Amino acid sequence: MKRTLTYLAVTLLSAMIISACKKDDDETYNCPISLSTKAPADGLVVYSVTLESGAGVANLITYQGTSGKVTLNNPDLPFHVTIDVKTDDIISIATNVTAMHGKIAVGYAFSDPGGVVPEVDTQYCEN
Repeated sequence: MKRTLTYLAVTLLSAMIISACKKDDDETYNCPISLSTKAPADGLVVYSVTLESGAGVANLITYQGTSGKVTLNNPDLPFHVTIDVKTDDIISIATNVTAMHGKIAVGYAFSDPGGVVPEVDTQYCEN
């Protein structure tokens, strides 16, 4: 009887440990993302935050506008804005996004009028 109780206790404890280590399917991932560079020439920059799959939200987006930093709280996705830039202007976007069984892309795309110096940078938050 003692062996049976010990075996039962060990089995129950093992089952509890294994179930506690299981990944929770309701997990969300909070990702602070920051991208920055200088404009290599006069041109346009498109800042974007897009939901590529699943679910997710942008809690905060801050980007470098023509007159300084612009901050948006809880903007709708997809988010896109186009800004005129001059040579050596700061190109910068910082976000705090949350992916819920999804993938969020945060980035910028610079292009000059002649299309000679394109520059693109994108980072992802996903789970």
